[in-house]
Amino acid sequence: MDLMCVSRTKINAIVTTYFISYGIAGLMLYKLPDTWGRKKTICVFGSIHTFAQFLIIFFPDYNIRLFAFALMGSC
Repeated sequence: MDLMCVSRTKINAIVTTYFISYGIAGLMLYKLPDTWGRKKTICVFGSIHTFAQFLIIFFPDYNIRLFAFALMGSC
């Protein structure tokens, strides 16, 4: 992940954060496509997902990447 001086524990925390936010979003946002419509939901969450990938690629800070993976997992 090109993170210098980061232990395996912190890298595993990023992956764990992704899957926890994925699960929480699945439990909380499952009715959103029925209320907003499928197209609007895909546009909104696709934009957020793209923004999170932008953060992951261009900002090497660990905390920013942790936040971006949580954001991406929730989408």
